Amino acid sequence: HEETTASLRDEMEERAKRLKEEIESLQDQVKTIESDKEDDRLKHEQNEREASDAILRHETTICKLRLELSGRESEKDELERTKDELSDRIASLTDAIAEEAGRSEALTEENTRKEALMNELRGEASAKEDERRELETSKE
Repeated sequence: HEETTASLRDEMEERAKRLKEEIESLQDQVKTIESDKEDDRLKHEQNEREASDAILRHETTICKLRLELSGRESEKDELERTKDELSDRIASLTDAIAEEAGRSEALTEENTRKEALMNELRGEASAKEDERRELETSKE
């Protein structure tokens, strides 16, 4: 009878050890996902700032060129071409911002998916922790 009890105790301790290792692994996965999510958010914010800065620079250039155009009729054709080029660049930047907005939406969806996964992993970790506690309680 003592051998059976010792064997059962050893099995329960081994199972509790495995559950603890699984819990730690799940917690590491959650930390990695949270870190990746934050990195994605920061990268997205940086991209938005860079696009906004580029648009402001081009708008400033267009305003300066318009002022010059009003004072220099002889250079009007050249300035018109430059203005058109800048307008094309702004259109290109506007397209890039729209594309970034699409990536932002994709990031938001990905973050939502990661959040659901984290919640699922936390649930698993909690269930395994409860199971481990039950094993420790029943061991005693």
